Amino acid sequence: MKESGDRTINQKHFDILNFQKELPAIETLGKVGPQTIVSYSYRSFDRQYLLADNRLISRPRPQVWFAHSEIQVYLTCSLSEPLGNGPALTACSQIPDRHHFSNRGGKDIMPLYLDNKAGNTNIASGFLGLMGDATPEDIAGYVYCLLAQPEYTRKFADELVNREVRVPITKNTKLFSQAAEFGKELIWLHTYGERFHNAKDRPKGNPPKGEAKCVKAVSDAEDKYPNEFSYNEATKTITVGDGAFAPVTKEVWEFEVSGFKPVQSWLGYRMRDRKGKKSSPLDDIHPSSWTYEFTREFLELLWVLQKTIDGYPAQKDLFERVLASDLYTAGELPPVSDEAREGPKLPKFKKNETGWC
Repeated sequence: MKESGDRTINQKHFDILNFQKELPAIETLGKVGPQTIVSYSYRSFDRQYLLADNRLISRPRPQVWFAHSEIQVYLTCSLSEPLGNGPALTACSQIPDRHHFSNRGGKDIMPLYLDNKAGNTNIASGFLGLMGDATPEDIAGYVYCLLAQPEYTRKFADELVNREVRVPITKNTKLFSQAAEFGKELIWLHTYGERFHNAKDRPKGNPPKGEAKCVKAVSDAEDKYPNEFSYNEATKTITVGDGAFAPVTKEVWEFEVSGFKPVQSWLGYRMRDRKGKKSSPLDDIHPSSWTYEFTREFLELLWVLQKTIDGYPAQKDLFERVLASDLYTAGELPPVSDEAREGPKLPKFKKNETGWC
């Protein structure tokens, strides 16, 4: 919320929630009423909120907003810098920040669909046919199963120095299906139950509970808003201000995405003196007190990461079985056109007497 090269108070912009509506310049506004607040994916596993106003968001990537829907899934990676330890992909269901994956990089967001009707998939033409009756969700699940784990970045560390992220594609359809199912469950988990849910064992919006609990509530008094946190490995306890969460394993506390540590980052962004860069006095505004929602969301983060780690042995086994199977060579796969590499496109709107159409 500051003036930048593409956002000033005297510019008009279209509404990113309604592309046929034009928003007047901020300098022409009087007292402004309630604004639309939406959840977005700020960093891997970290859901935050923003004012969805195109006049306030610098470089909002309207193509991504236009392709967003209640079934859209985003896979994020680092293709501009070498990958480090941890998973090579993370997933989210809300609009992701440009640095979503590991607090650095950019342009590394891959939506599963290229439109908001899920009619145009972000998969090379002809590729689905290689896997029989595989769906776009199956492809996303398969890729996520193989790449969203530390074994992938460990095994291919030398190759990843060149920022070349490649997916081994098995010709074994049964093995493909097993990996796809594992990956779809993992995407369901990492989107906090918002995507790839079903009526059987993956409920919508309800990530499975883990062992971690809030064993001592964080005070909601304004003068006790937390400004520090720590971890005790011996007692498996995270202390947040005067509150505590346990049991939390060291593996969860140190969970890493290419140097980015989600648990420690999540807490840092919610301290009284917020971590990160400051660009205006507005950055000094923070909640007046710790809320129940903070506690609930933090527990969900701990549960999701613990279940992810618990699944690593089975995920590694699938990965190794795929590598040992008969794989497609690059020459056997359908070519990807230059047009397909461009990502989502915006429709061309024209203005007439009644507005934009």
